[in-house]
Amino acid sequence: MSIKRQLVAAAFAAMGLALAPAASHAKEKITIGAVLIDAGPMAAYYERSNNALKLAVDQINGTGGIDGQPLELKIATHAGTPEAAVSAALRLRQHDGARIITGMTGSALAIALAARARAADFVLFDPFSQTDVLNGKNCHRNYFRVSTPDALINNGMEAVVAASPASHFDIIASDHPAGHDSAASFAALLERHGKTSNPPIFVPAGTPDMGSFIIPMKSSNADGALVAIFGTDAINFAVQQQGFGLFGKYRQVVGNGFATPATLPSQGQGVAGVIQLLGWTPDIDTPENKAFVQAYRYAFGSDPDYVAADQYNAIQLIAAGLRAAGTDEAGPLVSALEGQLVATTFGPTEVRAQDHQLVRPLTVNEVVRNGDGSMGYRLERVLAAGDAMPAPSPECTLK
Repeated sequence: MSIKRQLVAAAFAAMGLALAPAASHAKEKITIGAVLIDAGPMAAYYERSNNALKLAVDQINGTGGIDGQPLELKIATHAGTPEAAVSAALRLRQHDGARIITGMTGSALAIALAARARAADFVLFDPFSQTDVLNGKNCHRNYFRVSTPDALINNGMEAVVAASPASHFDIIASDHPAGHDSAASFAALLERHGKTSNPPIFVPAGTPDMGSFIIPMKSSNADGALVAIFGTDAINFAVQQQGFGLFGKYRQVVGNGFATPATLPSQGQGVAGVIQLLGWTPDIDTPENKAFVQAYRYAFGSDPDYVAADQYNAIQLIAAGLRAAGTDEAGPLVSALEGQLVATTFGPTEVRAQDHQLVRPLTVNEVVRNGDGSMGYRLERVLAAGDAMPAPSPECTLK
């Protein structure tokens, strides 16, 4: 057996699946559509999302597909607006026959896509968004979330805020639903812990000059900061704040989607010491995660990040649902996944029936300088899914 096939076998053994021979005769393909962003601030995540999609699909096809049916990956790129994402998804559904959609589904995009999923007859598997409304008033039957909702991040913040040496915070966030959710949740969390915050500052996507946002923070009376800015905007903010010495004034800086593995190499020393919550790290100690990290390193010559891991896990949910349902038709596929335990990088993981959320853990990390001068993470603690994941929202009525 070749080294590559051995790695595939190891990954699937960890997922509890057998390595099967290729089907002896061709069967109809099952199409998975992926909407990926190739322009604007979120394009920084394109490569890892694309890598994870290809790795997961190749592994499944290398073991015989879904009961002999190969998966066919179709990708539609767009510029990152909700309208463009919906247009890309509808193209995949109408022209490529994809009844399953996944990809770089940021919060505003996921809200728009989930609202169209049932009428357009596709099921959306979201590995990207954070906004809580998709687990609440905007939940939908044809929608499953793999990624970490803001409420989970906020629960992780409880441990950070409770131990924080800072008592009064600046809050700066991206001007879209996830950023607004993050800002509101963090302000409420501070209040519960007897701490305070200044009015939040919201940064429009694609802002090239961050100076007008950094200056009022530099002159504020805060001794702590929450930064919930994403993608290339996060890179610009981290680099530009160094020129003002902004982070040096704070006793603690907490990131929400800010100092991520995708942006860390370009942020450099600008994020040293930032406390960053991550839904996944390579250090999670499960056989499934070790197999995934090994296979990704072999295929692409680098470590995966949480974006790649969440996209990889989305394909695991899709594959489990297809095997259980025996079809990619929306109704049976949705029913087959509700309440199921699915093999993911976290080990056996529940797909919660009430709101279609993957019940997952969270990690607390400090950004540190590695021995070779690059930036990395020191894992402080893992918050177990049972302790960190919020209960289903009473506002969610799947329809």
